[in-house]
Amino acid sequence: MSVEPKPFAEIAARGTVRDISLLLEQYRDAEAWPDAVDALERVLARAQARGLIWLEANLRSIWSGYRFYGARWNALEPENVPQLRGSVMRLATFHGNGRVREAAVRELASRSAPDAIAYLLFRANDWVSQVSTHASAALEQALTPANAAAWIAALPLEGHVRSLRRRSLAYLFDRAKDLAVAPAARAALSSALRDGATDVRRACASLVSSLPSNQQTPLYAAPTFVEVTERRRRFVSVGAPRHGEVRVALGSSQRRRARLRFLDAR
Repeated sequence: MSVEPKPFAEIAARGTVRDISLLLEQYRDAEAWPDAVDALERVLARAQARGLIWLEANLRSIWSGYRFYGARWNALEPENVPQLRGSVMRLATFHGNGRVREAAVRELASRSAPDAIAYLLFRANDWVSQVSTHASAALEQALTPANAAAWIAALPLEGHVRSLRRRSLAYLFDRAKDLAVAPAARAALSSALRDGATDVRRACASLVSSLPSNQQTPLYAAPTFVEVTERRRRFVSVGAPRHGEVRVALGSSQRRRARLRFLDAR
């Protein structure tokens, strides 16, 4: 029995990166494409690191299949890239055509868009040298205090990026973490710890717990407990200043999902 495709409103409200192919099928459809783009914006806005890693691993192979033979998205040319909206341009960095990926990287770099950092990290590992060179250069230029919040949001990608073999990119995260704990980024790091997505808060808590206690003190404006629970890891408690402490609790979870809670220290 065939499955009815999800309507755009449902994808916008609850869809994941695995629904993006349904949206790209509408590329350049005069009637459906505007709604598809709006849904795409919302899907990418809530995508966490594992979702972007899935896109990098699967989107090109999915669109090279017979189902999408002759699809308009596959026919995208580099000269069309500057006209793409933000979310569509970021998605073009996963395109099967290397010249399209290069054009998307160049355009994102010229716009100095902080939310493009995660996408540029994937392209810095691209097998096409022109793409990786432009992406790496753009990332190095983006290592500024003004982009601290964007780099902090990209911290959950560190493990994946460090595991890559094609290019050596670990230095980018070494510099990004130095940037994240600098006094100029203190507000951004505290905000990410308090309000960031689950994977971002976990990465920030891990970063803070690795600091000497005298460097942890300024990161909290009020006494705070940070508790992170992650499945199949042991409990680790890291001492902090007298007025509070950072606790990184790494233990099994029946629901197999990470929890991060902030509780006022009493």
